[in-house]
Amino acid sequence: MKIEIASGQIQGQREYQQDVYAYREINDEAKLFVLADGMGGYKGGEIASELVLKTFMNERGYFVHKEALTSILEQANDKIKTYKEVRPDVCQMGTTLIALLVEKEKYYWVSVGDSPLYRIQDNQIERINQNHSVAGLLDLQVKQGEISAKEAKEDKNRHLLTSALMGEKIPMIDVSKTFNIKGNEVLLLASDGIETLSEEEILETVNHYKDNLEKAVEKLLHQVEKKRKSHQDNTTVLMLSFTSKEKKNHSFIQWIKRIIK
Repeated sequence: MKIEIASGQIQGQREYQQDVYAYREINDEAKLFVLADGMGGYKGGEIASELVLKTFMNERGYFVHKEALTSILEQANDKIKTYKEVRPDVCQMGTTLIALLVEKEKYYWVSVGDSPLYRIQDNQIERINQNHSVAGLLDLQVKQGEISAKEAKEDKNRHLLTSALMGEKIPMIDVSKTFNIKGNEVLLLASDGIETLSEEEILETVNHYKDNLEKAVEKLLHQVEKKRKSHQDNTTVLMLSFTSKEKKNHSFIQWIKRIIK
């Protein structure tokens, strides 16, 4: 399975960039992708996200399994706790997290907070990780018919997190099942600033530029900026595209056959 990767970010209307992201190879068959969004409105959000990112990026042990991802998450949370103990001025700092591991023909993740992980395939988009925020609870109420979509959208508390890494007990951690990679599948990790766009807008853009991931990322971020939303949040996009090598080889063979004829 071939993986293409593209990424980018904008600061929006915020005073600081509190989003961080990185990816690296664990070994020949495994790649790790991490995105953390420091909590806005609290001093030190950029410190919390950076601590978490470095914990995952600097880990050199064998952790190609979900239980190890969760263990590293707990280590990162402990580092935030330790940092707060010597810096009481940032006692409210915290961050969201998505840590995605792609191994051979499968992938899985751990996530905390509201940063979305989308899967795009067959002209469909789906958020596949949990949304640990009031917005997530409101959206569930909409699906169950308890409130209207308008009520959910206009709720003043929808931006509040229900779980985050803050150096304390983590209320909720999303540990995924194992997903098998399918050909022509796109995964999009993002900070919640991307939600300035609707899922339909994200899908349309990714589909239009699916053969050029860098262009797709550039267009998504440009569209966020075009909305000219007051207090626009930091927005980060990390996109992965999976292409079946077998399918490409088959196409190449067919092309050779046509040339020979």
